[in-house]
Amino acid sequence: MPIPARYDIRTQEGDTYTFAISVDGDKTAETPKFEINNAGVSVLELTTGSGISSSYNGATDKTTWTITITAVQTAALDPTIIYTYDFQTDTSGTILTYLAGILSIQSEVAI
Repeated sequence: MPIPARYDIRTQEGDTYTFAISVDGDKTAETPKFEINNAGVSVLELTTGSGISSSYNGATDKTTWTITITAVQTAALDPTIIYTYDFQTDTSGTILTYLAGILSIQSEVAI
Protein backbone atom coordinates (compact mmCIF):
# COMPACT_ATOMS: atom_id res chain seq x y z
CA MET A 1 0.00 0.00 0.00
CA PRO A 2 1.39 3.46 -0.88
CA ILE A 3 2.29 5.97 1.81
CA PRO A 4 -0.24 8.82 1.93
CA ALA A 5 0.78 12.16 0.44
CA ARG A 6 1.75 14.85 2.97
CA TYR A 7 -0.10 18.15 2.79
CA ASP A 8 -0.04 20.60 5.69
CA ILE A 9 -2.93 23.01 6.10
CA ARG A 10 -2.71 26.47 7.66
CA THR A 11 -5.78 28.66 7.65
CA GLN A 12 -7.23 31.65 9.44
CA GLU A 13 -9.56 31.25 12.41
CA GLY A 14 -13.13 31.86 11.24
CA ASP A 15 -12.36 31.43 7.53
CA THR A 16 -13.73 28.77 5.19
CA TYR A 17 -11.00 26.47 3.83
CA THR A 18 -11.65 24.42 0.67
CA PHE A 19 -9.36 22.12 -1.27
CA ALA A 20 -9.69 19.25 -3.73
CA ILE A 21 -8.05 15.85 -4.21
CA SER A 22 -8.12 14.11 -7.59
CA VAL A 23 -7.22 10.46 -8.23
CA ASP A 24 -7.37 8.13 -11.20
CA GLY A 25 -10.47 6.00 -11.70
CA ASP A 26 -14.08 6.11 -10.60
CA LYS A 27 -13.98 6.14 -6.78
CA THR A 28 -17.48 7.55 -6.23
CA ALA A 29 -18.65 4.29 -4.63
CA GLU A 30 -16.03 4.70 -1.88
CA THR A 31 -16.98 6.40 1.39
CA PRO A 32 -14.63 9.37 2.04
CA LYS A 33 -13.75 10.75 5.48
CA PHE A 34 -11.66 13.76 6.49
CA GLU A 35 -10.80 13.68 10.20
CA ILE A 36 -9.02 16.27 12.35
CA ASN A 37 -7.42 14.95 15.55
CA ASN A 38 -5.82 16.33 18.69
CA ALA A 39 -3.55 13.86 20.50
CA GLY A 40 -5.29 10.96 18.76
CA VAL A 41 -8.82 12.14 19.63
CA SER A 42 -11.15 13.14 16.79
CA VAL A 43 -12.30 16.76 17.05
CA LEU A 44 -13.94 17.11 13.61
CA GLU A 45 -15.06 14.55 11.03
CA LEU A 46 -16.29 15.44 7.54
CA THR A 47 -18.04 12.94 5.26
CA THR A 48 -20.13 12.93 2.10
CA GLY A 49 -22.86 15.53 2.40
CA SER A 50 -21.27 17.15 5.45
CA GLY A 51 -18.13 18.79 4.13
CA ILE A 52 -17.14 16.41 1.31
CA SER A 53 -18.50 16.23 -2.21
CA SER A 54 -17.28 13.98 -5.00
CA SER A 55 -17.47 13.91 -8.76
CA TYR A 56 -16.22 11.63 -11.51
CA ASN A 57 -15.07 12.85 -14.92
CA GLY A 58 -15.25 10.01 -17.42
CA ALA A 59 -13.28 11.91 -20.06
CA THR A 60 -10.22 12.16 -17.79
CA ASP A 61 -11.05 9.03 -15.73
CA LYS A 62 -10.56 10.99 -12.50
CA THR A 63 -12.52 11.26 -9.28
CA THR A 64 -12.30 14.57 -7.43
CA TRP A 65 -13.24 15.01 -3.78
CA THR A 66 -13.78 18.57 -2.58
CA ILE A 67 -13.32 19.09 1.16
CA THR A 68 -14.73 22.20 2.83
CA ILE A 69 -14.03 23.18 6.43
CA THR A 70 -16.56 25.90 7.21
CA ALA A 71 -15.91 29.23 8.91
CA VAL A 72 -17.86 28.01 11.96
CA GLN A 73 -15.68 24.88 12.12
CA THR A 74 -12.35 26.75 11.87
CA ALA A 75 -13.57 29.22 14.51
CA ALA A 76 -14.16 26.29 16.88
CA LEU A 77 -10.57 25.00 16.51
CA ASP A 78 -7.99 26.17 19.06
CA PRO A 79 -5.19 28.25 17.49
CA THR A 80 -2.77 27.10 20.22
CA ILE A 81 -3.04 23.44 19.11
CA ILE A 82 -1.28 21.84 16.15
CA TYR A 83 -3.79 19.26 14.90
CA THR A 84 -3.19 16.23 12.70
CA TYR A 85 -5.59 15.12 10.01
CA ASP A 86 -6.09 12.46 7.38
CA PHE A 87 -8.27 11.92 4.36
CA GLN A 88 -9.23 8.32 3.65
CA THR A 89 -11.81 6.21 1.93
CA ASP A 90 -13.60 3.05 2.98
CA THR A 91 -14.60 0.46 0.41
CA SER A 92 -16.42 -2.41 2.13
CA GLY A 93 -14.05 -2.26 5.11
CA THR A 94 -10.87 -1.65 3.10
CA ILE A 95 -9.41 1.66 4.26
CA LEU A 96 -7.06 3.66 2.04
CA THR A 97 -5.44 6.87 3.31
CA TYR A 98 -4.73 9.31 0.48
CA LEU A 99 -3.58 12.39 2.39
CA ALA A 100 -2.31 13.27 5.86
CA GLY A 101 -0.60 16.16 7.57
CA ILE A 102 -0.85 18.83 10.20
CA LEU A 103 -3.53 21.47 10.44
CA SER A 104 -2.93 24.75 12.20
CA ILE A 105 -5.18 27.73 12.76
CA GLN A 106 -3.91 31.29 12.84
CA SER A 107 -5.65 33.41 15.46
CA GLU A 108 -8.07 36.09 14.41
CA VAL A 109 -6.28 39.39 14.93
CA ALA A 110 -8.18 42.46 16.09
CA ILE A 111 -7.00 45.64 14.41
